[in-house]
Amino acid sequence: MEPLRSLAFGGIGAAYVPLGDPLEAPSRSFLVQNLTDAALVFSFGDGIDHFVLPPYGQFVYDASANKTHQTNNLLQNNLVLSVKQETAAPTIGNVYCSIFSGEGNSR
Repeated sequence: MEPLRSLAFGGIGAAYVPLGDPLEAPSRSFLVQNLTDAALVFSFGDGIDHFVLPPYGQFVYDASANKTHQTNNLLQNNLVLSVKQETAAPTIGNVYCSIFSGEGNSR
């Protein structure tokens, strides 16, 4: 498991900012918690809007679900999750990301 990533409400604005450091190792899943009072938009570091979380919402992504023996569906190292406000900037709270890393059973 990688260190918890977090960003306080004051660091979230109209442009994407990284939510912590890049992934240190290929990772199987992550949990994102928006514990702010505003809707936030997230990107996998490429500046493209990938998903939105409402205020006080959470999102679990399992990249290794339905993995077959022939494919590797892990999130690659050096990936950076980025965040920005959807419309209004948050005024309280933090956003968090917990990363679960490691190769799984290939069965």
